[in-house]
Amino acid sequence: VMLVARGRRLAALRAGPLRIESYGSVRDVPVPSCASSELGDGAIGMAICCVKTNGLDAALYDVRAALQPGAVVLTLQN
Repeated sequence: VMLVARGRRLAALRAGPLRIESYGSVRDVPVPSCASSELGDGAIGMAICCVKTNGLDAALYDVRAALQPGAVVLTLQN
């Protein structure tokens, strides 16, 4: 699992672990993160894009070179 982000979100991910709060419990989970420019060509076999609807085109554009031929892309918007 690799989180791909940009701007403030990427800076926050790099600054510390991802904090998951659920049903009264809290877990800090270290998750690798990077900018899309740091991904190698064909590095991604499956991408889950969790973005606002108006950011989907830009997110897909950013990772297009990193997608393997036949890669699965699942999009989730709010």
